[in-house]
Amino acid sequence: MGTLPLLRPEWFILIAGLVALPISKRAIQTKVAHWLAYVFFAYVLSLVYGVLVMDITLNIRDFTELFKPVLYFLFFLFIASGTFTIIEYRQFLKLTQVAFAMAALIGIIQFLNPGLIKPLLLMYRGDIIEMQNYRLLRAYGTMGNPNILGFLMTIGFALTLFTLRYRILPVRLSQLFILMNFAGVFVSGSRTGMVCLTAVTLIFIAFEIRKNTMNLLFLCGLSFVMIWFFQNILQELTPLQGMIGRVTSLGNVFEDKDGWLPRVEMAKRTMLLIENSWVFGHGPAKAVFIDGGNIDNEYILILYRFGMVGMITTAGLVWVLCTQLSRTDYKKVPLLKSMRNFSLATGVAAAIFAYTAGFFMLFPLFSLAVILWTIPVFVRIQGCSVTNVEAQRLVFQTPKFESGVKSRLLP
Repeated sequence: MGTLPLLRPEWFILIAGLVALPISKRAIQTKVAHWLAYVFFAYVLSLVYGVLVMDITLNIRDFTELFKPVLYFLFFLFIASGTFTIIEYRQFLKLTQVAFAMAALIGIIQFLNPGLIKPLLLMYRGDIIEMQNYRLLRAYGTMGNPNILGFLMTIGFALTLFTLRYRILPVRLSQLFILMNFAGVFVSGSRTGMVCLTAVTLIFIAFEIRKNTMNLLFLCGLSFVMIWFFQNILQELTPLQGMIGRVTSLGNVFEDKDGWLPRVEMAKRTMLLIENSWVFGHGPAKAVFIDGGNIDNEYILILYRFGMVGMITTAGLVWVLCTQLSRTDYKKVPLLKSMRNFSLATGVAAAIFAYTAGFFMLFPLFSLAVILWTIPVFVRIQGCSVTNVEAQRLVFQTPKFESGVKSRLLP
């Protein structure tokens, strides 16, 4: 019959918070809440269809797939029921950036010498031999999976990069954190994470960097230095050859007999099964679809389990979530405008990551995205409890980036 997943303590904290705090009617009426309901009913419909029409045996673990949209719904309600001042939001960004930097530091230490933090790592993986085998090859940090760490570091890199001009932290410290998160992606060995990192950087350049000769020359020079450093310094360091090998394998990924090619073959076999029920899917079918349950391509996995109905509602939910700030008065506050660009960049990265690893099905990543994409939507702009002078200092701390912009925090 299978077993239910282990109960996570944060679920109880979430539920306790929802009981103790009032739920805002405004939160329930948002598009995000509606789409979360659509996803839940689409998944229920697929489960029922799989049992009644496809004659698939129901397993108790199938119901666990319904937990995800429910938990995300409760999580969103908890966040969306609050209202935050610009000062509180800046404090949140500060703590979040520090947390990402600490996660990067753990990953880097584990990559170089896991024995230094072995008690911490054993809380997430009990295999000491595997932990040592991953040394100088792949770090998983406290995520339990190197790919999840890679995407987590991509989000941390993006968050610090998109807020750098606003001096949430001292500039030098922010620059150090950017480098740490950048290194965290590479020590994770997540090739998809490296592609996502590139996508985030390109979007940052497109939306946040002024298009002038000096900036273009600087970016070209920086790119040249990074390429030269990689080819002439990093590739010559013997301890880093495992990580360098994973980076360079991006150039011949279709010859990856132990990684990419088996995934492609499994995906092809699954596509034949999808044709049998492409509208409503088969339901989770965890007792039947054992091999396919390990498919890393989340698009194919959702199509098999929940069909086009589940795919459309899931994709719609992610889109509504990462673009919800665009439907507010974010243009009044440049910091929120940058966070809107951050949301779009990480949304694109999530779409890429789901292709080879997953996103919606990975609770640590998606719940984090719900937090980062939702809190800025409920930052109170009008009637902010700071003076105009203080608002100018907090939001527009670097006039060379925001020259000519007049504060409109207060009526």
